[in-house]
Amino acid sequence: MPKVARNRVVPLTVTKKKNKEWKSKNIEEVRSLLDRYKNVFVFSFDNLSTARMQEVREDWTGSRFFFGKNKVVKVAFGRNPSEEYKDGITELGERLKGHRGLLFTDHSKDEVLKYFNTFESPGFAKTGFVATDTIVLEPGPLEQFSFSMEKRLRELGLDVTLKKGVIELLQQYTVCTEGQPLNSEAARILELMEIQMAHFKINVEGVWSEKTGFVDLIRPTKKSTKKKNQTVVSHIQRVTRSRAKSLASESASQPNEIAEDAMEELELN
Repeated sequence: MPKVARNRVVPLTVTKKKNKEWKSKNIEEVRSLLDRYKNVFVFSFDNLSTARMQEVREDWTGSRFFFGKNKVVKVAFGRNPSEEYKDGITELGERLKGHRGLLFTDHSKDEVLKYFNTFESPGFAKTGFVATDTIVLEPGPLEQFSFSMEKRLRELGLDVTLKKGVIELLQQYTVCTEGQPLNSEAARILELMEIQMAHFKINVEGVWSEKTGFVDLIRPTKKSTKKKNQTVVSHIQRVTRSRAKSLASESASQPNEIAEDAMEELELN
């Protein structure tokens, strides 16, 4: 009997690599989206879920979410100001580091921020997720599982037995510990128990448009905060020095004690 084609094993060594043609198509697609939409938002995400992402796409019909290789997208934008496809778009490209996505839309910045600042969807935690709670199963019947799940629970590490058609846990079992990453077994058990520990959220970090250029939408970095603090300190020092000099000048006709105090204040600053 001939083998079914869909069951054929294909070694990864013979799969096609993403060649220049594929990269060129992606570059053309990104540039066509830049021509089509007014605004481009860059965002990061927490606990990405395909199902939850599909819900977001449905809420943003008419807009386009784009996930691609950062290097290829940067080429489409322009790797430097002299090559950029649109004025100021390279600043947006600089934010494409790690896991990031793009939203091409005609909706305004306020509309986008209003939606994503309030959007948060619970979901099942995946392997590597840091547990937010400690889950311990005590010995006794596990009535939430049907008898057919006994073998599967054993494979996941639970010491269970079947008594009168009911699965029973024979000894205490710690599924996960708060602050510790989940392994694959723990993630699967939580899903079977319908415990949604993770939350899918999209964090908008910046927006670009032809009118305004790139606008940073996240908090100032430590570097910029430090620079701001230095500016404030310099201003205080200038005011203090000016006040000390003024006091020293006024004290010329005053007792020597006042003049000495003014000069001490000037020297300290």
